[in-house]
Amino acid sequence: MQQRAVIIIGLALAGLLSCDEGDEPVAPQGRAGCRARGDCPQGLSCVEGVCVGGEAPTWRLALRLLPNTDSAYGPADVLDFQFDGALALRVPHLTLWEWASREGRVATLEGNTVAAQMTARGTSGIDTPPLSFSANPITTGERLFRVNLMSWWPTARDDRRPPRYAVRLEPEGLPPYTLSGWIVPSTDDVLFELPSTASLARVSGEVLLSENNPLPQRGLSVTILDAEGRRLATTAETDDLGRFEVRLWPGISGQGILRVRATDPDRPLPQLEQAIDLQRAQAAPQVLYMGQFESLFELQGAVLAEGTPIGGAQVRLRGKIGAGRFEANADTGAEGGFTAKVYPGEYTIDIIPPPPHRLTRIKETLSPAAPLYLAPQLKTPVFAHVVDFSGQEIAEARIIAELIRPYWTDPQLEDDAPPPLRRVETQSDAEGAFTLQLDPGEHEITISPASGAGLPEARFSLQVPGRQPVSHVRFEIPPAVVVTLRLLSPDGAPLSDVIAEAWQQGEAPLRVGQGITDTNGEVILALPNFPSYVQK
Repeated sequence: MQQRAVIIIGLALAGLLSCDEGDEPVAPQGRAGCRARGDCPQGLSCVEGVCVGGEAPTWRLALRLLPNTDSAYGPADVLDFQFDGALALRVPHLTLWEWASREGRVATLEGNTVAAQMTARGTSGIDTPPLSFSANPITTGERLFRVNLMSWWPTARDDRRPPRYAVRLEPEGLPPYTLSGWIVPSTDDVLFELPSTASLARVSGEVLLSENNPLPQRGLSVTILDAEGRRLATTAETDDLGRFEVRLWPGISGQGILRVRATDPDRPLPQLEQAIDLQRAQAAPQVLYMGQFESLFELQGAVLAEGTPIGGAQVRLRGKIGAGRFEANADTGAEGGFTAKVYPGEYTIDIIPPPPHRLTRIKETLSPAAPLYLAPQLKTPVFAHVVDFSGQEIAEARIIAELIRPYWTDPQLEDDAPPPLRRVETQSDAEGAFTLQLDPGEHEITISPASGAGLPEARFSLQVPGRQPVSHVRFEIPPAVVVTLRLLSPDGAPLSDVIAEAWQQGEAPLRVGQGITDTNGEVILALPNFPSYVQK
């Protein structure tokens, strides 16, 4: 039975191919693409080298502008562009502003200067992810940090506005401190003033082995985290009696996570995490038990496929040991063997082999008495082809498949851990056909028609259920809308080599296009026209 891919995200650029992680897009050579209506699929028109069609978008467009890191001009988010009933949006020019360099210090209310790390996260632009800027402390001089960030962003009307930031400070010996709505001051000097250290709240307690064997656990790192894993308190080390005390700023309430972990790499221990009420924890000492567990041992193992060793595979082991969680990682050598120091117990084990074998997860009880042999199977073949809006096959399209969520044979093995990077690349043949070997799971398929086709790059979601081959998958490249843009410096000079990302604004922003400015500061973005091709 023919399968039709469900499209979840569109990503497009004119005259550009997609790039591997960490690479920058290649600048378009001229305005390659369609030259007339006859170059486009039936029913589409040629505008600025792009085949456009469908209904005019009603969603708002945001642009993220990213100059080279060595540029005198900094990045910016520009919001609230609208197509106003058209399939083409022309932005005559936008101005990028210079970096704002600021030096400053962090001081307590008592006037004591402290060295601190600073991170400023933009909160008045694209949220996912926000533009962020950071500074490390300087060890000499009165000013203890220096940071480059942006004091101005352009607007859709090429005016300018000051971006707002959420600032996080991590002062040495003190808890992290945050403030919101911060605007870069016009002066070169910045002072962040912390509350009085006399007002710090305290959470104390002790870490013991178990209730039946209350042996103090010394030399362990203790801190408090929020729900997103960010540190809320100072970090302390347990003393000879297993005692600790961490401090946090007053007024912090709600739930926190008290985390205990080893600091000595030669003495790995399970990591302990205990939920606490931050207000109640300040009133009474906390007692944490590591739990009873056996001695560490060196696990011997191998990854084999039908008896053939698989070198270069990663093995990840995660188990509940005592009251905590223990993790260990290993890589297989040329003969498929590996070793890892673990505690006896039940583990979830991920095998991440190189192609052509699939990602595998099992549960296994580990003990010193038995070596571990792992046998991943082959990936699932997917047979597909790509066509344009009129059903015409697209040759020489670049296809990239990336695993978003793996499927496991046992549903109880599912968890929220992010999957490892699993990326496959191929190209369609003269009939638009191509084959992928994929892990079972949900994949994001990015298809980039050849430059000069005048078609947008698009992303699709593909479900690969299991071992059986997946056949007759048809990907249809949609018509496009086009955005033309020119970037200038404040003195009117064109800015080249600036990456321009197009985002669909909303509660969950989507990146829908990307390009790079030419020597005239211009870029053409071909964006998939969402309403005309999203499958319900």
